[in-house]
Amino acid sequence: MWDLLVRFQDEDLPEEFYDDWLVVAGEETKHFNKWRGRLADLGFNYGDFPIHDYLWDAAFITRHSLLERLVLVHCVFEARGLDVYPTTRSKMERVGDITSIEIMDENVQEEVGHVGRAVKWVRFLCERDGLDETEMFHSIVTKLYHGGKLPPPFNLEMRDAAGMPREWYEPLAKPHRNS
Repeated sequence: MWDLLVRFQDEDLPEEFYDDWLVVAGEETKHFNKWRGRLADLGFNYGDFPIHDYLWDAAFITRHSLLERLVLVHCVFEARGLDVYPTTRSKMERVGDITSIEIMDENVQEEVGHVGRAVKWVRFLCERDGLDETEMFHSIVTKLYHGGKLPPPFNLEMRDAAGMPREWYEPLAKPHRNS
C-alpha cells in the first residue's frame, strides 16, 4: 500500500484516493502486527516458514500501471482472500484456535473494504480514461494472472459487499476438475 501511495503520486487523482489508501495501509500494518504477534504466541517469528511472494511479484509487474496494480493486487489477490476465508476459518475451528479466528474475523471485514476501495478506483480510472471496466478487468487478469483463469469458489456474499461486479470475475472462473 505504501508503494502504491508513493509510486502513483503523480497520477491525476483526487485527494480522496490517497485518503482511502492511507486507511488501507494502516489496516494492513495492523493485520501484519497482529499476525506477527500471533506467531510469537505460538513460538515462531515472521519469516520462519517458507511462503509465496505473489504480492512482491505483483507490485513489481504492475509498477508502471495503477490500474493493473488495483486489479491484480486488490481485485484478484485480496478478493481471493475473501474467497478462502470460510475454509480457512473452518480449519481453525477444527483445531480450536479461537485467537486466530478472532484475528481473521476482524481482518476479513477490513479486507472487504480494501476490495471495495479498489473497485471504486478501478471504476473511476476507467470512466476517466474512457475504458470499459469489464473488458479492462478481463484484459488485465488475462495478461497478468495465470492466463486469466480465477480459481472458484468465489465468496459471493463478501465480493458483493465489496461492490465487485460478478461480470468481472465469473466469466474468468477456472473449470472445476472432477476427481
